Amino acid sequence: MATGKITKRTLDALVDGGVAGFLWDHELKDFGLKATAGGSASYVI
Repeated sequence: MATGKITKRTLDALVDGGVAGFLWDHELKDFGLKATAGGSASYVI
């Protein structure tokens, strides 16, 4: 389970890199970002 601060920069890096998976924010409990290898991203709560 990857954790870190979710910012525009991290979102762009995940989408541009073709990374699939979840990134959970370490400051906001239960807030995360789901990225797909196809280049789309969704926020999850």
